[in-house]
Amino acid sequence: MTDEYTQTRLKMSEKLAFIAREYETAEELIRAAGEAAVSLGYAEEAFTQDVIDREKEYPTGLNAVMPIAIPHVSTHVKESFMAVTTLRRPVPFEPMDGRGDALPVEVVFVFGLLDHRNQVQVLQRLAHMFKDKAALQKLKNAATDAEGCAVISEYLGTLVEIV
Repeated sequence: MTDEYTQTRLKMSEKLAFIAREYETAEELIRAAGEAAVSLGYAEEAFTQDVIDREKEYPTGLNAVMPIAIPHVSTHVKESFMAVTTLRRPVPFEPMDGRGDALPVEVVFVFGLLDHRNQVQVLQRLAHMFKDKAALQKLKNAATDAEGCAVISEYLGTLVEIV
């Protein structure tokens, strides 16, 4: 029996889009995304705490063309998925490189991967969007969860499956 590697598609829906929301902390934001993933059957209850714990040990704040964060794990996942949050007021996330002050993050992608080997593929595809100021601004300017999903679909194409 061979252990085959297959590329992934991340499930996403309006129930995983948190557009123009307000959260006080990164943990609060991650909990909202994790609870949505659990309620949709994409993750187990322990997923949310795994992401919070990983974020503390290995922060994911990135000073891209707009400060973003990409909290993620490959544990307690039933189906690969992505949640996206845009914020009315920035939430501080520690920088990925561990240097400097917390970043005032405005866009957060929380995702769970069924197969950890897909992490590089997913991050490479997301990196294209992170470098595109117009794409991130369009996402930030979305007024509804449906608009947020549409922007993600437009820019990430086959990486996501809108359900």
